[in-house]
Amino acid sequence: MKWAFIILIIFFFKTLLHADNNTRLWIYFKNKGLNSSKNISKIVPSILSKKSINRRYIKNCTPLFDITDVPLKQSYLDHLRKLGVTIYRKSKWFNAVSVYLNDVDIEVVKKLPFVDNVSRVRYYRMRNKLEKLDKYSHIENNKSDQDYGISLNQNSMIGVPYLHETGYSGQGILIALFDTGYLLDHNAFQHIQIKAQWDFIQNDSIVSNQDGEFILQHDHGTIVLGTIAGYMPGQLIGPAYSSQYILAKTEIYLDEIHMEEDNWVAAAEWADSLGADIISTSLGYSTFDEGEGDYSYSDMDGNTTIITNAADLAVKKGIAVFASAGNEGDNSWYYITAPADGDSV
Repeated sequence: MKWAFIILIIFFFKTLLHADNNTRLWIYFKNKGLNSSKNISKIVPSILSKKSINRRYIKNCTPLFDITDVPLKQSYLDHLRKLGVTIYRKSKWFNAVSVYLNDVDIEVVKKLPFVDNVSRVRYYRMRNKLEKLDKYSHIENNKSDQDYGISLNQNSMIGVPYLHETGYSGQGILIALFDTGYLLDHNAFQHIQIKAQWDFIQNDSIVSNQDGEFILQHDHGTIVLGTIAGYMPGQLIGPAYSSQYILAKTEIYLDEIHMEEDNWVAAAEWADSLGADIISTSLGYSTFDEGEGDYSYSDMDGNTTIITNAADLAVKKGIAVFASAGNEGDNSWYYITAPADGDSV
C-alpha cells in the first residue's frame, strides 16, 4: 500500500509537470552538496582548460577557484527530470537551471527541499539592427604603413595605429564574442583564428544562418567581428586582427523567444572554461515584451539583472568584459542598459 501511494504521487507530479509549460524560469538550488573548500580544489582543475587556470593565476584571482566553478549537483537535475521538467540551460555560476513551467508547476517546484527560489527569466525584444551606416571618406594615413581605408577614423579615435606600429595587434589574446551570429566566408576573415564556436540558440556548432532563421540573423555579429578582427588593407583593419576568437551565437534577431539572457550566461561560463581573456558583447537589455515587465532605471544598479551579475562574475574570474552602453541616448529609455551597468564591466 505504501509503494502504491508513492507511485501515485510520482504519477501526479509527472502529469502536473507535463502540463502547459509557458513561463521561462530560473530554478536556484540551495547548495552543491560540498562541505569543504578542499573538495573544490580537487574538482575544478579537471573542468577548466589550462589557459583558463593560467589566466586566473596571472590576474591574481583570489580565490583561484570557488563554489561557482563547481558543477551542479547531479541528483537535483535528475530529480527535476523525473518530475518531467525539461532543463534548457544549466548555470554552475548561479547554481541554477532555466526551464519552462506554468503557474501551478512553479508552486510544486518551489516546495522541493533542494530548491532555494524560482524567478522569471527577463524577456528582451530585439531591436531592429538595420541602422543607417555613416559613410566616411578615405582619410590618408600619414602615421602608419598600414592602409586602413575608411576604418582609419574609428581606429584613430582610440589610438590603434600607434599600437599597430609598435607591434600590438592582439597577439596571444583569446577574445569571446556574444552576438547574433557570424558569416565567416568574407575576405576580411581569411586570416582569423577561430578556436571555438557554438550556437546557443540551436545548440550546435554552426554560428552562421541556419534553416528557418531570418536572413539577417548573422549580420550584426558579423559586423561586430569585422570591426574588431577584420583585415582587408585598403578597406578595413580591425584593432585585434592577430587575436584568437571564440564565437558564441546567443541573440535571436527577430523572434521573441525568451532565451537570450540565459544563453548569454551559458556562453560566459563556456568562454571562461576555454580560457577567454576578453568577452565583447554588443547588446543591452532594458525594454521587454508587452506583459513581461520592463527593467526600470533603478534596476540598472549593477546588481539586479542576471546578465550583469554574470558579467561581473566573469571579471572576478579574470576576464575583461566589454559591453555596449546601449545606444539609447535618442530613445525613450535614454539610459545605459544591462550588462553595461555592472561596476566591473
